[in-house]
Amino acid sequence: MIALAAPRPRRFGHLLKLRRSTRNFTTTEIQLERIADALWHAAGETQDGRRVSASARATYPVNLTLVAGSVADLPIGTYRYEPREHALEIVAAGDTRQDVAEMTLDAGSWLGDCPALFIASANTTRAPSALADQPAEHSRHFAWMEVGFLVQNISIWAAETGLGAVVIAGFDDSKARSVSERLLPVENELLAVIAIGERAR
Repeated sequence: MIALAAPRPRRFGHLLKLRRSTRNFTTTEIQLERIADALWHAAGETQDGRRVSASARATYPVNLTLVAGSVADLPIGTYRYEPREHALEIVAAGDTRQDVAEMTLDAGSWLGDCPALFIASANTTRAPSALADQPAEHSRHFAWMEVGFLVQNISIWAAETGLGAVVIAGFDDSKARSVSERLLPVENELLAVIAIGERAR
């Protein structure tokens, strides 16, 4: 066994120590500015046209959908995040948080009250032209990798801002299919749900 030197205190290391999955949220309304900040840190576009999360050959197959239940200055509803414009496009009016909660395997008791949910999805069957030299099934692998990068970004952002966040990836397939058909881009596969809100003390 080789002993390693202790890590030096740095801001990033401090945030890693603070990062924790949160499953106890308050119902406190969250500001739209904070949601916009979270969306950008997850999948926002930088000045050179790239995004803040890594993606195989910059294909960016993952889409983010916001389910807003208690967001200040934003009507309750489901929205598609458009990274290039850093904007939200309405998908459906009304509160669908409970529908999302009920399609999970173990989060139904608390997820429906969380102020905001991000749904990560991607078309995992159609390989981007930039990956034409790869087997078609690799598209799914790359999409899952990208979700991992995206979720880590949100987790570190939450640690920095004092909010809580957690990722959920266990779903009832039949219920998830019904929700996906209503809320997600056509042909996209549901990959993960990220809950965001104030931590219950």
